[in-house]
Amino acid sequence: MFRYRIISLIVLLALSLGVLCWTWKTPQILALPSVAEITSTQRWSQDLSGTWDMYSTIGQAWELENQLINGHKPLLSFFGPKHFQIPSNQIFSVAARSFRIPAEWSARTVQLTISGVKGHAAVYLNGAEQSQLIGEFEGNGVQNLVEIPATMLRYGEDNVLLIQLTASKGQQESLFSLTWPNTGQIGGQIRLEAVVETSLTNPLLNVTWSNDQALVTVETQLIHHNLTEKGPWILRGVLTDGTMEIARESLLVETDGNNTQTANLEFYIQDGQSWSRQNPYLYQLHLTVSNSKGDQDDLKLPIGLRSLTWAEGKWLLNQEALAINGRVLSAEKEAQLRNGGEIQSFIESELQKGVNLLYFLGIYPDELWLQAADQMGMGIWVEWPIGMVPSSRLPAAADFEKLVIAGSRHPSIWAWTMGKGLENNPKTIAFLDEAEKLITSGLAFELKLASSAKEASPENSLLIEGEALQGSWGQVVNEEGNVARPVSWSQEGLASQIWALLMLFLSMMNLRTVSWRYKQIFEEKPKRRLREAWYWQNWAFLAKEGTLAGIITAAFYNMPTDWGIWFLHLWPGLVSIQAQSPWLLWAVLALILIILRLVQVGLVSWRFPGSPHPLGLIYWLERRYRWVLAVALLWALVPWGIPLFTPLETYLVLNLLFLPLRIRDVHRIDGHYRPLLLLPALLGTCLAIWGISRWADWLFLWHIFM
Repeated sequence: MFRYRIISLIVLLALSLGVLCWTWKTPQILALPSVAEITSTQRWSQDLSGTWDMYSTIGQAWELENQLINGHKPLLSFFGPKHFQIPSNQIFSVAARSFRIPAEWSARTVQLTISGVKGHAAVYLNGAEQSQLIGEFEGNGVQNLVEIPATMLRYGEDNVLLIQLTASKGQQESLFSLTWPNTGQIGGQIRLEAVVETSLTNPLLNVTWSNDQALVTVETQLIHHNLTEKGPWILRGVLTDGTMEIARESLLVETDGNNTQTANLEFYIQDGQSWSRQNPYLYQLHLTVSNSKGDQDDLKLPIGLRSLTWAEGKWLLNQEALAINGRVLSAEKEAQLRNGGEIQSFIESELQKGVNLLYFLGIYPDELWLQAADQMGMGIWVEWPIGMVPSSRLPAAADFEKLVIAGSRHPSIWAWTMGKGLENNPKTIAFLDEAEKLITSGLAFELKLASSAKEASPENSLLIEGEALQGSWGQVVNEEGNVARPVSWSQEGLASQIWALLMLFLSMMNLRTVSWRYKQIFEEKPKRRLREAWYWQNWAFLAKEGTLAGIITAAFYNMPTDWGIWFLHLWPGLVSIQAQSPWLLWAVLALILIILRLVQVGLVSWRFPGSPHPLGLIYWLERRYRWVLAVALLWALVPWGIPLFTPLETYLVLNLLFLPLRIRDVHRIDGHYRPLLLLPALLGTCLAIWGISRWADWLFLWHIFM
């Protein structure tokens, strides 16, 4: 009977988990329009944005995509791919798409450009083995290039591109974070480009002013695609105001034997027109690189010339005081606006309200946002994905160099957040110092909780004050945070009260039953009153585990997913759980606790005197848990101001207080209680090992709160 009950509970648990997975809710999926960061007239390109196929593993993706190319479709659509859009806010593990490129592309080098990636990306072509891996990178939202070896492309035939995304470093390294969900997303454009033997990369811009004369330094890299013998190269740059040429510079670049060379152009502009909020004036920069063979690559981009400094607690834009009135833009709000094509209208409405800066929380804005802000005179504040990270897991500042390079082209990017809520130690200081050196365009800040992570002036350290950043320089407020957030489990109060009444009823029924002793477990024909006592004790046992499961479920749905709006979501897995049905989660947790208790007693029942039936032994042991009624009543009082952790604390305290009585009961029958501690000790050991492995997180909390 015990075995059948265990099997029944396991089957019920499997069904509950199946229903939970079947009804698993995901955030609203939104297609996200995007544009190329920089245009070129010399490159051949093919846009790969649009419909892609989603899979759970890279092996499954390659197998099914290969079958689809060969005309074989899955017998059941359930086993086929799920279609979705790139770019979008859809999270996924593996995406695949087939494409064709014309035969004439074989004369050039083909590269894949991907923007807006969140997560660690691994790109495969025509296979899922390590030999088909053509590139890996950590996505921070900016454009990344992956060169495709010519020998791996099928010109004029179908090729299969596979992109595998896993949890980002920011997710894995922040406080107590896990790799679940081990997914990512692509919110920017993805395309193929065919370039000549030497191509240009996105340039780093720096502007310095002397009176009305502007010095524009353009630093770019020349990438020689394994053909460095075709030099020397001529790098040319032309700066125009849209109608006429303002400045022109050229540079002869000799080969140095490396596949990547850095080259700088300097433009001196007399009576330069500065970019400002009232007059967001943009120049056009055209870069060209060519060799004696006639090969040529070019880039075209708009640039704005402005200076931004800090003096006496104020921001100075073009040497004029700039009072900041900013608002926060979350990833969810950004996706809604971009999906609805409302970027320009939103910026215009915010400008009319007097808002002059948008703080992008935890994301690097898409090129659509940056171009609109450049053209309309709106300021942008961008975060590096570093919040609540123990110093032992701090990345290298150089990992974010691509962010800085991409941002240098946009005069609308005024400020950068290098980190939030970091520790006060030499390693953090060294990281912040390196980060400040990287950021040459705009102001660099560290957001602190109470004490600065280093002894610094207000120029690079700001204090988080609730839902706002404010000071003599102005303020940035979180308008979304001022709106009351919906309760994740709105029926929790009613559920806890009904459950408390149920527990009260079961307690009364158990009090009405007869008292019985250990030796009565072995009665082959128990009397009706004894059977009745066992019946109600069985329900009391199930209700006890259900009470604990309910309180844990409530804790899940009341746990904050961010420590104030100024921190990234530290636990995306918890955010996913909170989107699911609390009733299903309660049922799953209750079944798990019931099965664990049955297994705990069933494994050691043979070591008790007389080898009692496990169910009878459970009923006998559960007599000492009638105090669970008090826990259920405390849970029901949570809507009236009792802290949620009080019921759970009470459960743990009473469990320890009554432990000596349970041990005494076992010793009175000449048994030993230690075997019952085997499973709790095993689970506790696993928890302790996990806690020790996260020692850096505990040390971080100690430093922060002390």
